[in-house]
Amino acid sequence: MKNTKGMFRKLGITLGLLAAAGMAQAASITDWNKTDVELNLGPYEMYTSYVNWVHSDATLTNVIGGVLWKERDTQFPGMSIVNGDDQNGENCVMSAGYNPEDGTIKQCSDPFQSSKRFKSLMKIDGQPTILKYDVVNDGSVKTYRMLQKLSNWTGVDVADFTIELGFVDANGNWIPSTAGDGLGISTQYGEVYDQPVNVDMSLQKDLAALFAHGLFGAPDKHHPEPGYFNPYVRGTFDLIAEEDRIVSNGISPSHYDMFGLWNSAPITIYGMYWDADQLYYTDNILMANCEGTFDEVAGVCNGTWMTYRSQEGTYIDPLDGLEKAYISDGIAKPVSAELLAQWAADPWVAPAPIDDFANINLNWHITLGDSSTWPTPDSFAIRFIPNAGNTAPVVPASTDLVVTAMDAPTVVQ
Repeated sequence: MKNTKGMFRKLGITLGLLAAAGMAQAASITDWNKTDVELNLGPYEMYTSYVNWVHSDATLTNVIGGVLWKERDTQFPGMSIVNGDDQNGENCVMSAGYNPEDGTIKQCSDPFQSSKRFKSLMKIDGQPTILKYDVVNDGSVKTYRMLQKLSNWTGVDVADFTIELGFVDANGNWIPSTAGDGLGISTQYGEVYDQPVNVDMSLQKDLAALFAHGLFGAPDKHHPEPGYFNPYVRGTFDLIAEEDRIVSNGISPSHYDMFGLWNSAPITIYGMYWDADQLYYTDNILMANCEGTFDEVAGVCNGTWMTYRSQEGTYIDPLDGLEKAYISDGIAKPVSAELLAQWAADPWVAPAPIDDFANINLNWHITLGDSSTWPTPDSFAIRFIPNAGNTAPVVPASTDLVVTAMDAPTVVQ
């Protein structure tokens, strides 16, 4: 096991100890502050996406980002705060809506792939998107899991990004958070980073920036099948975290060698999707991709439909009698004209942009202590900067920190 002595600062008693001691009070996020947000108040239609546009100030004249959702089990305003999950007591910032499996209000502990991540977007190249949160200072410490999907809507490829903690004063000025001020990026256990750490030193739940596993990655405990384009290696950004910021430190070759830097929406890379279970809240299966340019008006691939699956089409699994897609072997093969004709006649198969190229799943946590000395005691802010151009901090090498490749986590814990 790796020794992380000296890498963390405790802001106070962790949530687990608080529960054991019977102490329920903690410094708490009460709401997403929407003062600078242009709210989309509907009416809404099912399966349609909506955005609450985030502006630079309350005049609502300068869009800098947004929070979006697809109307179904995710609902307005797209983001919610959970204090004390009704199953495990966890705290998190997550999507708003209901658990599609039982209709209850979304909780941190809801099942995997139940649309838990809130979706935020960056809008302007090199400029920050700022999300503000209201806080009540009730005397102790609380850690929040950030269940977040971050999207590139800047119109340009993104080489790097930075996440920063801070405050926005009454005049709209950004004030950075400082060491030991009661606001910090942390592990899931409330251990705030007091020296830089990278993803190899962390559990994937604590620190990660991941492209969709459906595109890249080997099977793991949450994903029984490999990714479509690369069935062996996940697409990621390397990250280095400090107490008050996270800086990306390069994009993985599994993504870069095929598709370059982090692509921007609207995505022009098209795939052919199969709605295998015909359930609105589950992901459709990527069966093929257009190698070339997809003509959205004519609905045709000006190039070749290719599949990275071991065989084109589907098969009947003898174990359960279900129709399934062949798993990927990572080798591109042209799709036959016969199968393309079958797909054209199948209402459950259709082309669509591979929108996940614009998205990364962020795993990280923040811990709140005493907010009374903050520049804004009732609120804090997080800003996300695409193409910030920041150099990632150097991770210290010391006898107190021993990390080997064998210790590096490869699955979500």
